[in-house]
Amino acid sequence: MDFAHWPLSPVEFYGKKLVTEPTPPHVKDWTVRDLTTRGLGVRVTAGAKSFFVQRKQRGSTSTRWVLHDQHSLQAARVQAADWYVRMGKVEDPRNLLKDKAQALADLRLAKKMTFERAYEEFIGDGYVRVDNLTLRPATLTDRKQVLRWMRKMDLWTTPLVDVDVALVDKTFAPLFAQAEKARRAHRETGGPKRRGSGAGSDVAAVHKCLAHCNTAWNEATAQKAAANPFSAWRVAQRKSRKLPAVGRRTTMLATDSDQGVAWLRGLVELCDLKDPALAMVADYVLLSVLWGGRKTEGSLIRWRDVGFGDREVCFSAENTKGNKNHYIPLTPWSLDILRDRRAKNLQAGWPVEDADLVFPYPHSASRRIEDYRPITRILLERTGLWIGLHDLRRTLAGSVFGSAKDLGTVAIALGHSTGQDVTMGYLQRQVALASLRELYVIREKTLRKVVGLDAPAPEDQALSDAQCTMVDLMRGIIKQVGLDGIPPEKLTRMLTA
Repeated sequence: MDFAHWPLSPVEFYGKKLVTEPTPPHVKDWTVRDLTTRGLGVRVTAGAKSFFVQRKQRGSTSTRWVLHDQHSLQAARVQAADWYVRMGKVEDPRNLLKDKAQALADLRLAKKMTFERAYEEFIGDGYVRVDNLTLRPATLTDRKQVLRWMRKMDLWTTPLVDVDVALVDKTFAPLFAQAEKARRAHRETGGPKRRGSGAGSDVAAVHKCLAHCNTAWNEATAQKAAANPFSAWRVAQRKSRKLPAVGRRTTMLATDSDQGVAWLRGLVELCDLKDPALAMVADYVLLSVLWGGRKTEGSLIRWRDVGFGDREVCFSAENTKGNKNHYIPLTPWSLDILRDRRAKNLQAGWPVEDADLVFPYPHSASRRIEDYRPITRILLERTGLWIGLHDLRRTLAGSVFGSAKDLGTVAIALGHSTGQDVTMGYLQRQVALASLRELYVIREKTLRKVVGLDAPAPEDQALSDAQCTMVDLMRGIIKQVGLDGIPPEKLTRMLTA
């Protein structure tokens, strides 16, 4: 078919010869209709030809679109048949090509968005949330730690859109197996766990990695699968019970054992180290023995949080796990430690204004205690006992429960969020602290006697006849005024107040 010869008969004329005539000079183009495909035609000009599809709409109007598949008559027929049906549904078939092109462009862009880039955006969002006080700094630190641990794995170089359950299994199944193997080995050797060994060194660390990857995938706005592969994999593993659970440590400092007493005495001695930084860490650990605070709660207290007059210290809400102020009674020993710490900070040239940290550790970028383990490692070498800060928290819980026999009192002491929070809202802070103060004072006296700071009461010392007479006289007076029903400990505090 060429423009110079204008066909007068159908091109496929049942075997008969095609009849043409010269194209008149005034004709700029002519068309030929297909007999087999409805609506298909070809427009011919002096320099080109193009296939089109045309369909009559309402009334006398018709719609005509140039086809995209122009490379052969067969391809044009296939596209024309599809477009003809869509035109009957009042659809614009040209959008198909636009949608296809957009989909290809989106896919190319999605291939550039690796999981590592998505996770880095997750960390960037963490910085914003920390600035807006909606995320704890410790959580942001965990996010960054996961990136350091895992960025060399195949997962991080894989486009987000291609992350699936198989890749999650390939990434995390070996990590959990490695961590479980490390845990079993640690049970045999004991002592502190190695730090900085990566995700596979600890079951809790692998769970942390999986949790943060799961959240990063959820928060990513780039193109991705319809279902979260991390969540799907975790659910499947839990159903088959293949994931090792995080073990709950139950270690406590046994102050009634020779080893526990040696550990506590050693800690008191370390508070007088010549190295001011290590002595500061020792004070921090000793106050953790008395207060049972979490690592961040204790390391971030400032002098304005210490009420010397009110005899209380406050773990501020932004540093507590429950996002509430947690008040602790200051007993005589803890007061002495804080007063000495203030004097030592001044001597070392560290600021002691209200906004300054009580423990301004000079060797860390954050200027606070990031790692207390140099002290506990020394105690491990001396006593063979490995005690962590959370072990001291359990120690306090056991001591308070042993005295109060009430879990609610333990919850108040530890700053736990419980169903009793509403009731606590009706209690005056002073009332709650007063109930704890008695328990803390008794516990403090016991610990001081254990480490040899206070001499034990001369319970076995024989009284003289004159002393026995005076004791009998005092007993009579106490009974006469109606105080004989008061427990001896409380009566002693009343007489010595």
